[in-house]
Amino acid sequence: MDTPYGFIIYRGDYGDDAQWERYMAYLKHQTRTGLEDEGEAELFDLMDWKVISSPDMQDEDPDEIRERFRKWLQSGEEKFDANSYRHRACLYVNQACLECLDLFMEDKSLETDDPLTLCDISGITFGILVSRRKHEDWVMVGMSYLMPNAGDTIMEYGSGCGWHDIYVPQGDVCVNF
Repeated sequence: MDTPYGFIIYRGDYGDDAQWERYMAYLKHQTRTGLEDEGEAELFDLMDWKVISSPDMQDEDPDEIRERFRKWLQSGEEKFDANSYRHRACLYVNQACLECLDLFMEDKSLETDDPLTLCDISGITFGILVSRRKHEDWVMVGMSYLMPNAGDTIMEYGSGCGWHDIYVPQGDVCVNF
């Protein structure tokens, strides 16, 4: 695998580092569970959890994150791969994402609860997928469906036509695709 596996993650809230760590722990847990469910558990060890962090991204608009992502893609830090969802969209995590996770996890534990209990089928927990293409916009996706589901879906047909399969109106969270 030439291109690292996983979305580039943009951190958009700096109010509470412990809250950020809880979000990342849940994201990793849901990713591992999703890959295991798909029979692709071995891919978890190949995940690259690249986080781009800068306090000037506090409460940034997703359109601004798109511009940052496009500049990062053009920087050459990674060789561009049009067939990789990593280079198709990035994951943006703002304060609302963090707060919603805390609400969902209020009476749950990653260490002791059954993975089915931790699966958020209603989309209370989410991340914001921002397409590099302005006309595709951005969409909130339930964390239990981000990887591998959303990643695979946006790359359907090899040309990325699948973005429209996950798109829901702004304010809604995509959990069905």
